[in-house]
Amino acid sequence: MFREQMMNKTRSTRLASAAVAVGVLMFSVAGIARAGVVIPQSNDSFLGLPDLVPGGIAANTHRAVLYNHGGMGDLVGGDLSQNVEMLADAGFIAYAKKRSGTSIPETLEEVEQGLAELMNLSVSQLEGRAILGGSDDPGVSLIGYSRGALMSLGVAELQVDGSGTSRQIDKVILMAMAPGSNKGWTEGGATSPSQVTTADQYLSPSNLALIDEANTEFLMMVAANDKPPNNKHDDLVDLMMIANDRMVNRSGTPVTSTLKIYDSWMPPNTGHDLFHNVPSGGQDLVNQQGYYWYDVIRFLNNKTI
Repeated sequence: MFREQMMNKTRSTRLASAAVAVGVLMFSVAGIARAGVVIPQSNDSFLGLPDLVPGGIAANTHRAVLYNHGGMGDLVGGDLSQNVEMLADAGFIAYAKKRSGTSIPETLEEVEQGLAELMNLSVSQLEGRAILGGSDDPGVSLIGYSRGALMSLGVAELQVDGSGTSRQIDKVILMAMAPGSNKGWTEGGATSPSQVTTADQYLSPSNLALIDEANTEFLMMVAANDKPPNNKHDDLVDLMMIANDRMVNRSGTPVTSTLKIYDSWMPPNTGHDLFHNVPSGGQDLVNQQGYYWYDVIRFLNNKTI
C-alpha cells in the first residue's frame, strides 16, 4: 500500500522530473574549477565537488551524497552550502536541493527530483569528475535534517528517484527527524488513527519491510534536549529512539541502525537547532571528535560510531 501510494504521488511528475534532471543544474564554471561550492543559477541549490587530482576520470570518481534540508516552503533548516562544501572536502560529490513545497507529497517529489538531478550529472557538468557507478557502485547516501530526514527515510524505502529510476540507497543519516504532521509526535508512536503522522506511516512494519537490509544502513542523530519543554511541539528524542528500535527489531531480518543521542545543545533553547546553520544556533561542521559532523563522515566512510 505504501509503495503504491507513494509511487502514485510521483508518477504524474516523472516525465517532468526527468527533464529537470537533465537541464536544471547550470553551475558557475569558475566555482567548479576551484572545487568549492557551486551555486546553480536557477534554483538556489548547491553542488559540492572534491578537488581535482591528476589521473583523469579514474582518479576523480567519487561516491555521491544527497543532503535534504529541513523546513518547508520558504523555511530552510540547515546550511545547504556548508554541508555540501564539507562533504566535498571529505571526498564526496554532494548535492543539496532547495525545496519550496509545503505538503508531504510535494516534499517527497522534490527530494526524489534532487536525487535524479544528482545522479544524472554528466562528466561535463562535474568538470572532469564522475559519480561512482557500475558493478562497484555502493549506492548513493542520503543525509536529512528534520523534514528532510523524514523524506530521506521515505526515499530509502522506495529506492527510486524523480525520473522513476531505481536507486540503491546505501547509507542514510537521519538528523532529528520530524513527524510530518502538526499533530505532533505521540510518545511511543501513535496509538489511535487520529494520532497517525507521516513518521508513524513510514515506521510501520509494512513500510519498513521495503528497506533493503542487505545494502542500506542508518545512523540516527538527535540532541538530548530536542523534546519538551525545550521543543514544545515534539519529543524527537522519543521519535528517534522508536525509529531505531523498529529498525533493529524489524520482523524477519533486522535493519542495521545506530542511534546517537548528543548532549543537550545550548539549553534552554531547543536541541533541534543542533543541526541548523551556525548563525541560527547550529553547531559548526568540524570533522573532529566531539562534533556531530565527525560521526557523519565516519559513518559515510564505513567507520564505527
